[in-house]
Parts: sequence; C-alpha cells; structure tokens
Amino acid sequence: MAEQVVTEPKPDPNLSYAKNPRRLHLVLERRNGGFLVLGLRQTERRQVSKADFLESAVKDSSVVLSPDAKRVLKQWLAARYGRPAFPNAFEHRLRKNVGRRTVEQQIAKIIAPDARHLVGLFFDLGEQRGEEIASGEPYARRWCTISNC
Repeated sequence: MAEQVVTEPKPDPNLSYAKNPRRLHLVLERRNGGFLVLGLRQTERRQVSKADFLESAVKDSSVVLSPDAKRVLKQWLAARYGRPAFPNAFEHRLRKNVGRRTVEQQIAKIIAPDARHLVGLFFDLGEQRGEEIASGEPYARRWCTISNC
C-alpha cells in the first residue's frame, strides 16, 4: 500500500534507505520541481489481477523515480524477500518492553541522530542464528567491526 507522507522531502530517517524491512519512505522527484515522499507498507499489500491493473492504472508523468530512489526501492524489496529470518525468541526480545519502550524502539532512538548516514544495522547471532534460546539466556556476544565481520 502506498500513501503520500508529505509534500516536501522530509522522510523519517529510520524509514528511508531501506532500513526498515516493513516500511519505506521513498522520495520521488516532481518534474515541475519539488519532491513527494511516498510511504510504502509491506504489511498492507493487496493482490491485483493484471487485467484489473491494466484497466485502472493511470500513468502519472508528473513524478520521476530517480536512479537513487530506484536503487533504494530494489534494496528494500530485496531486504524484505531475501533477508534471513531470526529465531522467534530473538525477534520477541527485540519487541519486549523495557520501561516504556521496546528494545527495538530504544535502539531506533539511540541511532536516530545518525540514521541518515546508516545503511543498516546488523545482528550476528553466529552459530545460534537458527536456535530458539530460552528466555533469560543470552545469545552469544560477538562484537565485530567492518574489518573482521
């Protein structure tokens, strides 16, 4: 599903550049100048037959998908369909409330000031990537940098 977010290019940094596998703020350029931010949600997709699409589709030549925006869209789609699944226990821990926020929200808040410079946040569960670790037991810690990952 797509929705217009804002008429000026002010996408949410945490939802741009394919950082979120479920939502994307995609910046389209208007031919007459200016920008349009389009919000895409993977979870609200609809199936449309080709015949219905061809009958209802209207070409809008007032906006252009720049090469950079096209790359971001492809990266977002690839991240959605090509990303490895984490164990349910790990996903549950990311969504667990700690105080008033989830762990996921706390991480987003920490990286928000530099989010526009980040391409992604990677978690390496190593040998435990397919294991459902019991609550209270930590996943193994492995710290890495660009040079040793």
